[in-house]
Amino acid sequence: MRNPLASELFNEEICSLLKKKIKNSVYHLDDLGIKFDYSGEVTLQDSEEILEKISAIHRQVVKASISTQNEERKQSLQLFAENLSRVFYGFEPDFFQQNVSRIIDDVISQFHGSLEIWPSLVEICYFYKDKNNLPQIRVKNKKVKSRNGTK
Repeated sequence: MRNPLASELFNEEICSLLKKKIKNSVYHLDDLGIKFDYSGEVTLQDSEEILEKISAIHRQVVKASISTQNEERKQSLQLFAENLSRVFYGFEPDFFQQNVSRIIDDVISQFHGSLEIWPSLVEICYFYKDKNNLPQIRVKNKKVKSRNGTK
C-alpha cells in the first residue's frame, strides 16, 4: 500500500534536499566510494524554501476545494490539504526545521557508516568470486492471480 500523497511529497522534498547538499559537498570520487563533507545540518533557509513551495501547493488545494461543486472532490481536496499541513508540521518553520534536521542527521549517519564498510564488502566479494562462485538463488515466487483473473 502506498503512502498518502502528502507523505510522498515530504519524502521527495527531503530526498531533494539530501541530493543537493551531498552533491555540493563531494570532495572525492573513486571506483569504490564517494566522500562528502555534508554532516546533516539543515538551515532555516532550507526549511523556508521547502515550506514556501509546499505552502503554495496547499493554498492551491484549499482554493480548489472551495471552488469545486463536486462534494466528493471537495472532501478529497480538504483531506489532502489537512494531510499536507500535518505532514509538514503545520508549516511552522522552526518545528519543521527541528524535525527535518533530526531525520536528515539519521540518514547522513547511515550513509557515512555504509560508505565506510562498502569498499571492504566489494573487496571481500571480489576475492571470494576468484575462489568460488558467488551464491546464486533462484527466486520461486508464487504467481498470484489478480481480481480480473490475469496473472
